[in-house]
Amino acid sequence: MSDELKGQPDEIQDILAELDSILSGLGGAGVAPAAKPSAEPPVLPPIVKAAPLLPAQPPKPVASPPSPALPPVVKAASLLPAQPPKPVAPSPSPALPPVAKAAPIPPPGPPKAAAPPPPPAAAGPLAPGSPAPISEEVPATTPKDQIRRVAYIYTFAGQEARTALSAFLSQAARTISKKPLFLRQVLSIEVGAQSDPEAVYQKAREARAVFLLAVVEGWPAAKVEALSEACARGGLLFRYVPSGDVQKKSTAVDVIVDMMLLPGES
Repeated sequence: MSDELKGQPDEIQDILAELDSILSGLGGAGVAPAAKPSAEPPVLPPIVKAAPLLPAQPPKPVASPPSPALPPVVKAASLLPAQPPKPVAPSPSPALPPVAKAAPIPPPGPPKAAAPPPPPAAAGPLAPGSPAPISEEVPATTPKDQIRRVAYIYTFAGQEARTALSAFLSQAARTISKKPLFLRQVLSIEVGAQSDPEAVYQKAREARAVFLLAVVEGWPAAKVEALSEACARGGLLFRYVPSGDVQKKSTAVDVIVDMMLLPGES
């Protein structure tokens, strides 16, 4: 190695010297010379013979586990034939009481004679609240100047009140003055929400009425006012009478005083 280091640079020489020292510490200085081959043949170990293979034995059968013991089979009992249902005895009917025979109906006797009607009472002032029924017929011999042609209008709610007013005024007009008046009813019609006041006025004029009395509870106030204005333009006396005043004496007096100033039937 020292010959190889000669002629090399110093740094390389240092590295090679260090490698040489490392290799010397591992296995001696330098590389050991190869061993010379020996002339004697190598001794081989004895050959061990393999044991002969035995033939394969068949697998032994595995014993199956014993089956569990089953319980003895119980024979089913034989079915009995179905028995027919026993007839049900009917319950006794309750005893009914004996039917009483109706007593014979006696033959009807002769009809009794009806009592004669009482004689008509003398004419007089009619008390408020109980107007007497009178006939609307005017005697044929009545002078024309004592007859007043009157028209009535009413609503459905005021029908009974109108009938009471007509009877009350007719009775009072015949007895309230020295020269009795007879009221001839020439028109009586029912009015409703759809009635035309002008058409009502025309009906009264066609009947030649001189006085129009209205018992129109529930009729719109605007229609009552329109009818009053139409009568005033045509010279027809008009008066609205509330249902509660139809049998008041003051109502009869006011109406009859106005009738006395009207012309008679022509």
